[in-house]
Amino acid sequence: MKSILLSALFLFAFSFAGFSQETETKAQETETKAPEGEAIASAETVTFGVRGNCGSCKRVIDKAAMIDGVSEADWDVEDKAITVTYDPAVASLDDIHASIAQTGYDTDKVSAEKKNYNKITGCCKYNRKMKMSRASDAEGKVQ
Repeated sequence: MKSILLSALFLFAFSFAGFSQETETKAQETETKAPEGEAIASAETVTFGVRGNCGSCKRVIDKAAMIDGVSEADWDVEDKAITVTYDPAVASLDDIHASIAQTGYDTDKVSAEKKNYNKITGCCKYNRKMKMSRASDAEGKVQ
């Protein structure tokens, strides 16, 4: 009976230690990435050009911009511009541009590699010389 009781106590102690470590890891992750839609204390909002064609492009571009430190991303199909709110202590504007370009879409700072552009579906194959943003004063400026 003592051995069963000691075994149960031993298992309980180790499962509690594992839970404590998991909770601490989740707390650290929460500190580095704001939940979607929540404001970041030192947030900056910028708008810059991104080439694309349609709603399918929008879903990919918006998702690609949502790296750690980004709380909001909204690509405008008509203006060919994305507005991003991010924490510069966590994410850099260069990292956001690079993440979008990795999915095959050109930004006004980073051109997508041809191999990534070629992976885009047919309707999303944009003219690589198209103007990115109809709002000429919006390219990469902090709002």
